[in-house]
Amino acid sequence: MYGAIRQWKIVDPGRTFLVEFEDYDSVDRIFLDNPHYLNCQLISIEKHYPVHVDNSDRNFLRQKFTDLKMSISRFNDFYQIQLMKNQKFIEQNFVRTETHLSDIIASYIHLKQNLDLLHRTNVQLRNNIKQRIFQNRNILQEYDNQLQLQRFLNDSLKQIISQEFS
Repeated sequence: MYGAIRQWKIVDPGRTFLVEFEDYDSVDRIFLDNPHYLNCQLISIEKHYPVHVDNSDRNFLRQKFTDLKMSISRFNDFYQIQLMKNQKFIEQNFVRTETHLSDIIASYIHLKQNLDLLHRTNVQLRNNIKQRIFQNRNILQEYDNQLQLQRFLNDSLKQIISQEFS
């Protein structure tokens, strides 16, 4: 369940046993799965570090260390390649974004100039309309004055004619 056992030994019958696993990660998994029971009794688990290391242990550790270095090297190579790809991708996107931003700024400047021109045209048209309204009021007032004068003259002429023919 936890991995291959390299060797085991009874230190104190019924009380203490030493179990050595091929893979040291097995010991960590055992500690992560705490608590442990044997025949419905809670058992105590402790790590034991050997006082001496024989050649087979040295060779085993050397091999594990070499394997670990190779794994790290492979991962390092893989992530370096990924990093270079990502960096290139980011640089390309940055250039695209920078170009797009320049286009947006140019469009904004063009729109701002058009808006300013439209605003000035709008102000001129508004002033022209106000001036036309003022001129139209003056023309209308002049027309009303001339109309009143013409009516007065017509009325006066009617009176003169009626007095003449009466």
